[in-house]
Amino acid sequence: MYATPVQLKTYLGVTSASDDALLTDLLVRATAMIEQMTRKTFAASAASSRTFGRAVMLWDAQLQRDYLLLPSGVYVALLVGATDGDDEPIPPTEIDTHPPDAPYTVLARRNARWCGASQHATITARWGYSITPPADIVHATIRLAAWLYRQRGTANDPDRPTVADGGLVLLPSALPDDVRLILERYRDVV
Repeated sequence: MYATPVQLKTYLGVTSASDDALLTDLLVRATAMIEQMTRKTFAASAASSRTFGRAVMLWDAQLQRDYLLLPSGVYVALLVGATDGDDEPIPPTEIDTHPPDAPYTVLARRNARWCGASQHATITARWGYSITPPADIVHATIRLAAWLYRQRGTANDPDRPTVADGGLVLLPSALPDDVRLILERYRDVV
């Protein structure tokens, strides 16, 4: 979850504990919706290893650098270590990250290739867009969970147009504009 139940309760002005389970569930749902809409994880979990083959590497003979191009949607929030294809550790002083600040999408090895004879390299990292969610993502999570919480009281399906008394057509509610605008900044341009 990118926000806490206490933050959500404060935002909603809720003091009772009667809806705590629901509020926690809505924060989990809001977090999942944000990850789905942006295709990013904003709280990188513990470090783990991933292996990459030669197909995502590019050797620059002039600069003597081997670039490991992470697949679309894969980000390194914190680089922990790396080994070449022969399982030999790669010193951190040989690795440059691009862009200079996390999240990283390209790792460059100076003066050597990533792969050994086995044609792969293993990167150990905290995989995600960030280690902790940015403040605007926390805000979007709280706003989205609050919006979901307020939807529970509607008598109609909030995802379909309905006809009210007198023939007035009520259109379905959309995501709050501020949430939509925040999330658009994190979507990758394809």
